[in-house]
Amino acid sequence: MRVTGGGFKRRFVYGLRVGKARAVKAMYAGQQVWPGNEERVRRIALDMSELAGSLNYHYWLHAMDAVRNGSKANKYMGFAIAERQYRMVTTYMGYPLATYDYGILDFGDDGPLYQDVRVGDTLTVEAVIAARNSSRYTETQEEVCPVPYIQGTNLQVVWHKGRKKGRAGCNFIVKGQPGEVVHFGGSCYTDAHRRGRYTRGVPGNPHKWSNAVYDNSWVQGEERLLVSAMPRSSFSGAPSVMLLWPAFRKSFKFKVTGVWKKTES
Repeated sequence: MRVTGGGFKRRFVYGLRVGKARAVKAMYAGQQVWPGNEERVRRIALDMSELAGSLNYHYWLHAMDAVRNGSKANKYMGFAIAERQYRMVTTYMGYPLATYDYGILDFGDDGPLYQDVRVGDTLTVEAVIAARNSSRYTETQEEVCPVPYIQGTNLQVVWHKGRKKGRAGCNFIVKGQPGEVVHFGGSCYTDAHRRGRYTRGVPGNPHKWSNAVYDNSWVQGEERLLVSAMPRSSFSGAPSVMLLWPAFRKSFKFKVTGVWKKTES
């Protein structure tokens, strides 16, 4: 069923509500007019080769990681088909959801009309990702961070000083895999005559450093990071590092290589 009015022309009706209740069907003159027998899409296949070896691939990995556990107005991946907005991986505020797995979008029972998407079309996925933090990596020789470095990333180093006298700090390193490029590395420390918690930002706070490394470059083919944070002395307590990812907005364009109807799934 399609409706015209209120600025809309021949727009397909995907759902009806009576107050807050979702309608099951709509009747007119004793006949069911919605839902009709329109063919809907269940799955779409995308050609993902455009991402291979590109800088955009790094942002794609970050976007997928960011929305995996939830989306909101300033953190989402989405696209439009026939002017209807969809959200990918996770959704919010009632936007229809398309799950994603290895180049396949799955709409479940809420896909677009079959006539509105065809093999050869270009689908533009928008990623709007707010600034966010990685997990905190604490007292580990080496731990995997599941996304690569992107430019504009900062690092927060935290440690505790357990004695008033002496020097305390954290030895740390963040390097890409594959490639072994060290994006952050060195030692943060303090010799202040007090106990307590200390924080350093990288880059920034250039004093109280030794053997500092900071490489802001993009490394082609990098897919993840290895992170370590170790106490610098016996009274350097609970050191940790955390990556501070920048906000970004990116568009990804993919060719549609396959379309399956609900009845074919």
